[in-house]
Amino acid sequence: MAFKDEAHVHFHEEVAPGCFLIRLVSAEIARSARPGQFVNVRCGDTYDPLLRRPISIHRIDPEAGEISLLYRVVGRGTRKLSALKAGETLDIVGPLGNGFKTEGFTGSDREAVLLGGGIGAAPLFALAAELADQRGRVMVMLGASTSVDLLQVEEFRSLGLPVLLATDDGSAGGRGTVVDAFRSWLKDSGKKPGLVFACGPHPMIKALQRLCAKAGIELQVALEERMGCGLGGCLSCVCKIKSGGDSDWRYARVCQEGPVFSGEEVLLDE
Repeated sequence: MAFKDEAHVHFHEEVAPGCFLIRLVSAEIARSARPGQFVNVRCGDTYDPLLRRPISIHRIDPEAGEISLLYRVVGRGTRKLSALKAGETLDIVGPLGNGFKTEGFTGSDREAVLLGGGIGAAPLFALAAELADQRGRVMVMLGASTSVDLLQVEEFRSLGLPVLLATDDGSAGGRGTVVDAFRSWLKDSGKKPGLVFACGPHPMIKALQRLCAKAGIELQVALEERMGCGLGGCLSCVCKIKSGGDSDWRYARVCQEGPVFSGEEVLLDE
């Protein structure tokens, strides 16, 4: 069930160049939200921009009645949002979409890896926090172009989970993409996790799909797509997913059937 709320802004700061963390008081959404879901945010106090912006839920604190959003400024809407001050209110609708599925993992002997590319780290923190008591069977891998673009590294480490880093320029962790780092880790450790959760740009997801399919590893991906209504009515956020045979496919709404999908079913354009 989704709620519309005028959420109180408890905290709002730039945590990396062009990336902001905002903490909101929204008790009903905090009680209902699951890792991988998102909220639709009205970014101004006028109808410019007209459309809301979908932003992944980064942290969930049901006891405090708070959620946090981690976002990057990429256009007019998020630029307006970044000017919001603590003490003001923000019009949000959520929680929306379907989140990560952890059934069959908790309480089992399976291992899991969480892979985030750039701002794709945002929805993975809530999942990592949920799985933090599974120490020894969960690890986090984060990638970005350069070290200053890596997000919330110490926050992930504070959960007690191992964190492996990768940057395109080698300024932090290994040189290369986070998928390169995962491939090397599989080879060097000899391990085969039972489950991978991932979020990032399409080229990253496609590379990860190929790697996990070859290795026989189950994959769940949270897709980043532009949205209009965020409620399934406008069909602007559809993606292709497999339907039946290998050559059969259908459209699915990322805002409704997603944003989390099985990695095996998603068909991303080249």
